[in-house]
Amino acid sequence: MATFLKAQLQSAGLTGVDTVTLLERAVVRFRVDLNPPGARKRFKDTLLWMLRNLERNRFAEVAVDSRGGHQPKVWRVAQTSRLQDLRDQQEALDAQAQNAV
Repeated sequence: MATFLKAQLQSAGLTGVDTVTLLERAVVRFRVDLNPPGARKRFKDTLLWMLRNLERNRFAEVAVDSRGGHQPKVWRVAQTSRLQDLRDQQEALDAQAQNAV
């Protein structure tokens, strides 16, 4: 599913794609049966977990946050380097410089 989500986010571009649309597309793509009680919630929880995992790994970001939970979040491919990324890069360069000495 991660590959599917990455492709969806990449094709959505800067505007991104909302969680509900991603859920509907994933249901069709993976032929998920949402009729059993609780199946929709479990599948949505899985999808959200995957999106948060992509966010933790700096592939995805929330383009538009949900407004009090009344509208779905909009996700897109991460556009900016985070400060922590820059710090990590600097630490790696510093370590390389020290090893070279």
